[in-house]
Amino acid sequence: MNICLGNKFEVDKYNDRIVSYIVKADESSVKHISSLEKEYYPSKVIVYTLPEHAGRFRENGYIMEGKISGFFHGKDGQIFAKYPKSTRKESSAFDENQGILKAAVSDSKEISKVILKEDFEMIEVTEKDADELAALYKKVFKYYPTDVHDPDYLKQVMGKDYFFTAIRHNGKIVSAASAMVMEEFNCAEVTDCATDPDFRGNRLIYSIILELEKRLKENGVQTLFSLTRAQSHGMNLTVKRLGYQYEGTLVNNCVISSGYEDMNIWTKSF
Repeated sequence: MNICLGNKFEVDKYNDRIVSYIVKADESSVKHISSLEKEYYPSKVIVYTLPEHAGRFRENGYIMEGKISGFFHGKDGQIFAKYPKSTRKESSAFDENQGILKAAVSDSKEISKVILKEDFEMIEVTEKDADELAALYKKVFKYYPTDVHDPDYLKQVMGKDYFFTAIRHNGKIVSAASAMVMEEFNCAEVTDCATDPDFRGNRLIYSIILELEKRLKENGVQTLFSLTRAQSHGMNLTVKRLGYQYEGTLVNNCVISSGYEDMNIWTKSF
């Protein structure tokens, strides 16, 4: 990742995209993104920026796909996208995704506490759990935007700014999720949510996310967000019932489960 004038630029080859975080939007930052486009020719370019910079990106062919309220130290982050390859712009499951989203948004159930059954145990994941955690992700996801199938990758990223919580059943990890803290913006992404299909229906992810939120709040993180598979009825309902607000959809955002998929943006502030 390149850093320039408080801005960050990431070339994500696996997901064929460039992702930039633009705090100071001047001509040089726009030119830098353009130079990365010419060098790598991605099929999607994504920019997270402040509302006052929206005009600069619209002038350069970007469209707004959503926002994360409070992303930049309490200030809203707007998310813009450009598609150098037009085929990436077309959602392959638009109608289906809209139906799932409508059902989630209209759901009125609220969940603030879950009591685990006696045979389930909440744990903080450490490096010694990496093999087992990777095995869970392999079972749940055929494809994933980061290399969570690899235990060595999991060991490498685990730390104070990227931590995992899981639930064991009879000593075996059957559900997990993580929080990735973006300290420079004082926000965090709740991500890597997975439950073994044999244990779905036990509200395990609800419990894990609530535990992650508790830890994040204790550490002063004020804004949370989740990029949820638009095709996942269960996960969209989960975050909605936990008090997250829908704020847009990122089209063909990353490779996950079945290939490129749309991701719904859900946000929550403390």
